[in-house]
Amino acid sequence: MNLQNENPLRRELLKIFSEALPSVNGQRCVADYLREHPPAGTSIRVIAIGKAAASMLAGVQAVCAERIKAALLITKYHHLDDVISTGVPLVTIEAGHPYPDANSLLAGRQLLDFLAQSRAEDTLLFLVSGGASALVEVLPDSVTLQQLEDMNRWLLARGWPIDKMNQLRKAVSCIKGGRLARHLGDYPVTQLMISDVPGDDPPVIGSGLLLAQPHAAGLPETLP
Repeated sequence: MNLQNENPLRRELLKIFSEALPSVNGQRCVADYLREHPPAGTSIRVIAIGKAAASMLAGVQAVCAERIKAALLITKYHHLDDVISTGVPLVTIEAGHPYPDANSLLAGRQLLDFLAQSRAEDTLLFLVSGGASALVEVLPDSVTLQQLEDMNRWLLARGWPIDKMNQLRKAVSCIKGGRLARHLGDYPVTQLMISDVPGDDPPVIGSGLLLAQPHAAGLPETLP
């Protein structure tokens, strides 16, 4: 990009943007963190969910490739460019965003199956980024995919704040609002998150797969 003929203020803004963008790259952020805070144990099972899932997984591969036992990557269609081939068993699922689709439900089943295959010696590493709310879901029997799609279209058309939208998403989900944590057993768990929500509130990111908000305690507890 030629900045010489740009307005000085615009040129300065573009310079800030071009320097800031790499600093929040998923691969770089995850790799830098893991170099400073290596995961416990010798066997890591990685679950990466979100629009930045591939780049975040690449960060794990760059630092801990020899320790990865298996990985599950769930992301938006056409967002797999950052995946690195390491020979590690890797399941990839592309699903709908911003509207969930049938692959979002497939991703939910694969997620529960992946967790069920964990063993006592495994450390679970969750990588969660924006888009996870639509990309993975497990529904109660009383809710259909069409109803889920209609609800999300209605929410997005209303322009609600993301925390309010995610509160409703949690209410009809078997894994959101912290419910996924029920499937973790006693395995060591590390969760790294890239926020796309105002305030960076962890229970709001991805509708809180592992974290329930205190004020969401009244959500239905009868869901599976």
